[in-house]
Amino acid sequence: MGPRLAWAGTGSGCIAVSVAHYLPDVTVDATDISSAALAVATGNAERNRVGERVRFLCGDLAEPLGGRYDALLANLPYLAGGAALPAEVTAQPAIALYGGVTLVNRLLASATGLLAAGGIALLEIDPAIAADLRVEGFAGWKVHKDLGGHDRVLEAWI
Repeated sequence: MGPRLAWAGTGSGCIAVSVAHYLPDVTVDATDISSAALAVATGNAERNRVGERVRFLCGDLAEPLGGRYDALLANLPYLAGGAALPAEVTAQPAIALYGGVTLVNRLLASATGLLAAGGIALLEIDPAIAADLRVEGFAGWKVHKDLGGHDRVLEAWI
């Protein structure tokens, strides 16, 4: 069996489906709190012929996940309320946009219990929350900058 990936907060499943499409030996367990989003995600997986390798689980962050994973990935709703955003962004449901550092830290708190030896967590973050991340229980971590020079991806490893 190939690598096992967990994707928390999958939404429409576009990234979980893409990972399964481009990495055919990988299986993905993807979670979301919205059953409506998971219905869209399931349809996307079926249309892209990866439904047998992507399992969608309804629940809060890592709560529905079980077992050990080689990687935990997430692009959670990390914006703090009150941010000025373009209309095409605010057309999304608020639950898909706003969560701030609290949501990211909640996922990080459960991540070490989900990752296998040598496992890695990769989370997209808002540069405004980088200083407030609580990365505990990992062997190490670092934040990578995006092309604009802003802190954007947290990498933490076991």
